[in-house]
Amino acid sequence: MMKLTRAILATLPFLAGWTSTATAQICEDLWFARNATIDQAGFCFSTPLGQAMFDNSDCTTTAPGLSKKERRLVARIREIEAEFQCAVDNSISKFDAPDGFSLEQRKSLTVQPIAGRSEEVEWACFDYMGPAKVLRAAPKETGEVIGALAPGQSFAQTHSDWDRWTFIEVVDLAGATQIGWVWLDDLELDQPEQSVCRQIVG
Repeated sequence: MMKLTRAILATLPFLAGWTSTATAQICEDLWFARNATIDQAGFCFSTPLGQAMFDNSDCTTTAPGLSKKERRLVARIREIEAEFQCAVDNSISKFDAPDGFSLEQRKSLTVQPIAGRSEEVEWACFDYMGPAKVLRAAPKETGEVIGALAPGQSFAQTHSDWDRWTFIEVVDLAGATQIGWVWLDDLELDQPEQSVCRQIVG
């Protein structure tokens, strides 16, 4: 249980206080989410960081056409980047991954999650007791299934909801993690007497 607790709480910086390091990690997370979105639209990166993080071999343009939802996503990310006064150094070839961040797992998503202020989005569910749930690559019913949340596992929400879908990181007893979008609106997470979590932190 101690290993699981450390793994799940590592994704919740607010439990240890909001720090400049946490802010830098939020900015890196936001940078990745914004650029992963335009990468999927065929953007050709010219900066060392962009070229190191994304594959330019299949890029097609420096002015990608985004869907309405993608434009809304990018606009929201830019708003939060401005709030945090983010200034990620594009001249570097990599950044220190934020807690709970897996580059390959994040690249498996077709819609990126948006990081934000911890007091608004971060909480954890220990020992989930509800029905099995699928994790999807996008916040919609037709999103590709990339994982599952099963009873007995624990999970953390560290990003904002999107269209009422929740982005979570699932941790099993061995410490292995999965990420994805899950539909939780049918669960009574805000009703302690009906909670599907043995304990909720956050």
